[in-house]
Amino acid sequence: NLRPPYLAKFEMVVDAVAFLPLLLVFLGVATTNFGLEFLRLLRFLRFRRFLRDRKSFAQIVGAGNADAVKPYELQLARTINAISTLVFISSGLVYNAEHVANPSFSNFFVTLYFELVTLTTVGFGDLFPITAEGRFVVCVSILVGVTVVPIQLSKLAQAVMEGFTLKSEQESSEALQLLKDRSEDQQQQIDVIAASLGIRSNGAFTSWRRSEKYADSHQPSASPPASEALRCEACSTLGHRPEASFCFCCGQPLENFGSPADA
Repeated sequence: NLRPPYLAKFEMVVDAVAFLPLLLVFLGVATTNFGLEFLRLLRFLRFRRFLRDRKSFAQIVGAGNADAVKPYELQLARTINAISTLVFISSGLVYNAEHVANPSFSNFFVTLYFELVTLTTVGFGDLFPITAEGRFVVCVSILVGVTVVPIQLSKLAQAVMEGFTLKSEQESSEALQLLKDRSEDQQQQIDVIAASLGIRSNGAFTSWRRSEKYADSHQPSASPPASEALRCEACSTLGHRPEASFCFCCGQPLENFGSPADA
């Protein structure tokens, strides 16, 4: 609706400046060769609108939703866009400043080769600017390159590491959930078997205890005197023989906590 806050956005300003040369020619204010054609190179900055967040990036790549886009994929696209924008805009500005006075810059692709060699600090020396405008653009592009490229590459490396960390955490969480489900299934099977045998199971603690009916049916026929009987402190079962080492009901050792019954 042409609201001022919307028109003041960076993307809208870039669109207006990039469209300005064509608008001036259409209005008859200038001719096609009036020196502002390089402003059309700002159209490369329009790709930034699709890289603001994962939702916008998902629309341009055709993903179903924002969750389908991984963080490192978005950062990779941002890094490629930043480097490509710097190379193409600086190449266009150098070509616009040099192609008339310097025959070495005969076309845009030769200038693109020069910018790649310059920004990567290779510097073959076969091409070099001779105009003040061209040298100024090269100096600015070098300063911007040594600032923007390392920052974008460090962000890309950080996004990749975060992606691996997130994947590892998800795999660990899935493995723990799988073990938990299996333990619950095994505990249910143990409970079923314990119920069929008349044994009480105390859940995942796996502490078993025979029922009174099962313990009575397995009492020794000749019980020792009460003074010689041992009592299990774990399950309070009486009737152990004096020479017994383990409780016949719960299986715990009697020497650790057994005592005479009358004590």
